[in-house]
Amino acid sequence: MPMTGLTEQQRNAVIHDGNLLLTACPGSGKTKTLVAKLAQRLSLGNLGKKRLIAITYTNVAADTILERLDNFGIPLSNLWVGTIHSFCLEWIIKPHKGLLSRISTGYRVVDEYESQEILENIKANSAVGTFDKIPLKLNYDWSINETGHTVHAIDVARQYHSHLQREKLIDFDLILNIALSVLLQNPEIGLRLSCLFESCLIDEYQDTNQFQYNILREIIKHGKSKICLVGDVDQAIYTGLGAVVKNQQEICKEFNLSSIDCMTLTGCYRSKQQIIDFYSKFQESPYKIDSKQNINFFGENLSINQSISKEDLAQHISTIINTYLNHGIPPEEIAVLSPSWYEVTNLGRSLSTLLPSVRLDSPGLSPIPYSQENVWFKLIRLSHTEVSSKNYYRRYRLASEIIQNLIDLDLKIDVATLTAKALLKLSNSITIPDSDIITYITNTINSYCLHLKIAYSDSPSATSQYDALLKAVTRRLGKDGVENCSTCLSKYFNEGSGIKITTCHSTKGEEYQVVICTGLLEGKIPHWDEIYKKLNNQAPYMARRLLYVICSRAKSSLFLISEKGVYTKGRVEYSQTKQLVQALI
Repeated sequence: MPMTGLTEQQRNAVIHDGNLLLTACPGSGKTKTLVAKLAQRLSLGNLGKKRLIAITYTNVAADTILERLDNFGIPLSNLWVGTIHSFCLEWIIKPHKGLLSRISTGYRVVDEYESQEILENIKANSAVGTFDKIPLKLNYDWSINETGHTVHAIDVARQYHSHLQREKLIDFDLILNIALSVLLQNPEIGLRLSCLFESCLIDEYQDTNQFQYNILREIIKHGKSKICLVGDVDQAIYTGLGAVVKNQQEICKEFNLSSIDCMTLTGCYRSKQQIIDFYSKFQESPYKIDSKQNINFFGENLSINQSISKEDLAQHISTIINTYLNHGIPPEEIAVLSPSWYEVTNLGRSLSTLLPSVRLDSPGLSPIPYSQENVWFKLIRLSHTEVSSKNYYRRYRLASEIIQNLIDLDLKIDVATLTAKALLKLSNSITIPDSDIITYITNTINSYCLHLKIAYSDSPSATSQYDALLKAVTRRLGKDGVENCSTCLSKYFNEGSGIKITTCHSTKGEEYQVVICTGLLEGKIPHWDEIYKKLNNQAPYMARRLLYVICSRAKSSLFLISEKGVYTKGRVEYSQTKQLVQALI
């Protein structure tokens, strides 16, 4: 069954039984092939205690893989899927926290919102300049990267990390530092994991940075695990943040492999040829991509607009959206993209007002910030993920995670009776009166604790997560336009059920019939940071990579907007992204 509907190229990749570097152009069935490869191996059985590991770039991608695997009805007990940060926490840090002094007495993972608040508080009491970049990412030896940074920026970084250590906190970047240190200081752990993992599949490998390569190398180099890397070098949109695109020889050297086979998926089953021909202009090494998409879509369009004013932007986009909705296009087939979360949030609020009856899938508008490592956030999410046959496995996995988190927090739950099904049943039975968000959260958590006969105050870590969630929500509510009513929550916890409003970077790996992208302006794409670096043509390269990803998300309709009336702090108006201008010549 996993092989049904596969092309010959896809089938060959699925049955390949060695180290594999799989290059896939947009829409060539990369995720379909990856899922089939996992399903095929799981269906064969005979894994015993061995695991298949699939590392994705985002949590959304991990959920997508798991949900597609659910359709095969194959037991997934021998499979683990998640991001590199989740992988490090699950397999390296949590089981071995006593081996490193930085975390041996306990730790809590802070999300980006709490991390940003800590940083802003320190900056407010420092002499750091407005545009100074703070070197928060530590070197391999845990030192601060002082090169190219001001004295004040370095001092802020020192204070930031001193605060984290004092409060027993770790941010996402420190997860990688800690995991690598554990593996380097205890090589037997890497060997043990290598023996446990039959295969490691790395999705979007072109966006893997050297730190992540080093962590994976300490496992793969022992030669006990096979590795499969899947991606597309033309979609390498994180090289400006340290991602390294490696070729066949470099990968062999990196992981101590005797060999790795190369295979390619060609042909685009997503986009119409008009769209493909346009985004192909942004390829680094031009090659022909043929459309295999034969559906005649409504309103097929390729529009580049640089006349709409900033003030009229939201109204213009809402008009486009209504045109497609009125012709029966499902909301989840429409995406609105912007370069930054700040712009996403502002545009999302405007569209929410202009389209009050239309469901929007925009996490940036939620009064509760996404916090993957917070058990209380997960409970709120469980309560508001729609109960349906479609969502059953998603909710079941979430319930299982919550139970394990409660155990890890040393809360005395009854493990004999609290199964995932039991927690789902409890979640379905709990009804909390509508109120403001803070009151609703506290009432919801207290209700769960009462039914589970636990108290978060019994665990310092559980209390810390509880306090952190309330603080994060309080910060979010301080922003204009964020709804402070519990009746709005469900629409923020049902991904894929409305018009997607997100950043250009976050949409990688997704596809929509209609894609509308704003902010195509020099200084946003490419970003000022990349322009100022002037290093090896970094800015033009990054702009082409991101434009390639943006445009290749669209099946049939693509609207690219460089709005007028956007100014720098020096009152200089932004101009259209140069690489977009060049593509129109």
